[in-house]
Amino acid sequence: VFLHLDTYLIIAMMILCLLTQIHFLNGAMKRYDQLHVLPVYQSYWIISGVVGGLVYFGEFEELSPAAINMFLIGTAITLSGLYQLTKKENHSLSDA
Repeated sequence: VFLHLDTYLIIAMMILCLLTQIHFLNGAMKRYDQLHVLPVYQSYWIISGVVGGLVYFGEFEELSPAAINMFLIGTAITLSGLYQLTKKENHSLSDA
């Protein structure tokens, strides 16, 4: 596995993405309340991971209409919860 150049490129890009992700997450937590930043961050990763898995493994083709509707309802509930959370006095920490 470690004899191929592709392996090292994937590892390098993974490390670059991880460092970039940590940089922006830390920047957001410096500027905004963690009670707003972390739920948005975690919800994004959960939803994008599920959608990515459904697309990559082709599971959308096997889902019944009821399962697709339940997925869309769950996503809508998550997004509406995030909206309710972030619409409340979302001032940056520098304003306080």
